[in-house]
Amino acid sequence: MSKVPTHYDSVEELYSSVVDSPKLVLVAPRIRRSYPLTDYLYALYRDILERPTGSNNLTILDLSPIGHFRMVYHALTSRETVILHYHWFEFQGLKQLLALPYKLLCISIFSFLNTRIVWTVHNLQPHDRKYLRLHLILHQWLAKKADKLHLHSPSLLDRSSDYLKIASNSAKWGILEHPEFPSKQIPKSEALAHINSLFKLNIPSNALLLLLFGNISEYKGIDSFISLSKSIPTSFHVLIAGPIKIGQQHTHQKILDAIGSDSDRYHYHPYFIEEKHYSYLLSSADYCVFNYKDILSSGGAAMAKSYNKAIIAPRIGMFRDLEDKPNVLLFSSEHELKSILKRINNP
Repeated sequence: MSKVPTHYDSVEELYSSVVDSPKLVLVAPRIRRSYPLTDYLYALYRDILERPTGSNNLTILDLSPIGHFRMVYHALTSRETVILHYHWFEFQGLKQLLALPYKLLCISIFSFLNTRIVWTVHNLQPHDRKYLRLHLILHQWLAKKADKLHLHSPSLLDRSSDYLKIASNSAKWGILEHPEFPSKQIPKSEALAHINSLFKLNIPSNALLLLLFGNISEYKGIDSFISLSKSIPTSFHVLIAGPIKIGQQHTHQKILDAIGSDSDRYHYHPYFIEEKHYSYLLSSADYCVFNYKDILSSGGAAMAKSYNKAIIAPRIGMFRDLEDKPNVLLFSSEHELKSILKRINNP
């Protein structure tokens, strides 16, 4: 008989399901505290981190890769009240691979000492799709160690269950929705003028603007979106903005090739964007486009929702939860995506 995973209203409620009175949560990787408006981990723990000093019963301690040894110390000294909460359990490149045995040892000792582990399953495979077999072994190993497996949506359960080999009716599963990002909505004309000045662009003030934002990476399908949109008669403008992820220079070149001589309508800013400019970036757009090839959870979609942006996205992962939401256009094929682009171009 199937069992619906427990839904939690807060991360503290989720923690209380594995430890009666949690006092300390060890978080990996580090929380980017300098980016309180755009960092997922800061958004998840915002209510705890921003409480006045002295009014908090729960301490959040984030761990650097080297600092993983602190798991063992706190497991020995705070066994009944400590939780390890892991995110993005993967590696990219040789440097992170070499550090992996050390991390696995620390997690193993922590688990052996009968302390509690929570793992947020953000994605089932690394976005660069490298070392897939090794990642599968690692993920299934951590899933067995974990006392609670956190998903952002019940729609992700079946696929996650199959991949991790944890029964879908297991009490390990828990649902806590993706945290919201704070937003400051700005009139489009003002926002677009700011972005034009900042990025040295000349997007017309009356242009219908489609935005693809975030780290430049192959799984986002940016170059294929450009090629597809250029294959049909449209007049909208497209802005691609965000830094090139490490190891993704080939994707950067594909985007440049796809844009070709059409830089008058396809605007590319492959650089880091300071957090203070994000409200202008999101407010300048009419649509946020996600042409992801494969995804489970999406921080970009959560940010677009926070700004009440219209969304164009594939019918996969968390996007499926938006099917019946206003201003959300989902597609399952290139033909459907073309139809959407034609429709918004000629409303």
